[in-house]
Amino acid sequence: MAKHSKKKITMCINNFEKGGAEKQFLYIYEYLTKFYDVNIILIDNKGVRNLETKLKKNIKVGLINFFIFLIKYRPNVVLFFLPKTYIIFGSISLFFPNIKRIMFRRSLNYYQTNFLIKYYEIFLHKFTDIIFSNSFAAKKELIINERVPSDKIFILKNFIDNKKYPLSKDLKINKKYINFLCIANFINYKGHKLILETFKFLKNKNHCRIYFFGTEKDFNFKSLKLIAKSYKFDQKIFHINKLSSELRYPNFKFGLLFSKNESFPNAILEYLKLNLDVIAYNTGDIKRFTKNECLIFDSRDPKKIAKKIEIYISKKRNKRKTKKINDIVSKYQNYNLFLVLKNKIDDLCVDY
Repeated sequence: MAKHSKKKITMCINNFEKGGAEKQFLYIYEYLTKFYDVNIILIDNKGVRNLETKLKKNIKVGLINFFIFLIKYRPNVVLFFLPKTYIIFGSISLFFPNIKRIMFRRSLNYYQTNFLIKYYEIFLHKFTDIIFSNSFAAKKELIINERVPSDKIFILKNFIDNKKYPLSKDLKINKKYINFLCIANFINYKGHKLILETFKFLKNKNHCRIYFFGTEKDFNFKSLKLIAKSYKFDQKIFHINKLSSELRYPNFKFGLLFSKNESFPNAILEYLKLNLDVIAYNTGDIKRFTKNECLIFDSRDPKKIAKKIEIYISKKRNKRKTKKINDIVSKYQNYNLFLVLKNKIDDLCVDY
């Protein structure tokens, strides 16, 4: 049986600007450090300053450092998170044929519009030993569209910790309104604009408030304010930068997710943990995961979505349904979810 303590694992990601992938990366890192010697390589140092000092000591930044690190450290297995990391660091790793490679696909591959890069990614798959997907939808896409053998792909479900959120002294939620929460970084494909378009058509929109939680990236919250202003809705949207006990039901009632690229979104787990009802676009494994207990819609037409939302929010909250959803999310709070990754790493290292 392979000895876990001497195995060297290198984990690669773009940076630590907070998002769903970065959260899962840190959960996996915490788990793997129990069994292996683990270090981290980043493309840039964004977000590093917010990490604990102990974690920072295991981080190297940049392409040159990655190349030198592979020569000196000689890891047994390298893990690649996010497409940019896979393209850049995965290419460098090809110069080291003895290294075992694991790639993580965390979204549907609609994000890659450059066909040359997309086909190069498919080329890299041939040199990758294992691909972990967080959903059956992404696995199917890898098999059909990217020609990856099914026996090379494994499901690694998202994890969510079971810690309670602190009570915020600064965050004040107006209980007089129907409050919606949207957890997603401000990236175009996340669907924030569609949310605003949809709420423009709600008959009771004056009684609604939307709180957007996320880190600004490709566009900022001010641009959303301008869009909302054109719909005369700008005084009803807010930006928040941390989760809190204030966000739990009953202060908030609904969680929104309008992105069309999601495979298995962390936001859904967050909503269920906060005891919210979910309103989401039908993408990835969302419908499979929620077991038809939430409002899952297929249209991208804001008028049609608005009608569905009006019907949904008019119904009284069903406490038994909420309990059932809480039972669904509880299984994703167990670190044994990562056991499949550990077993595959041990299998890859058996010859060392």
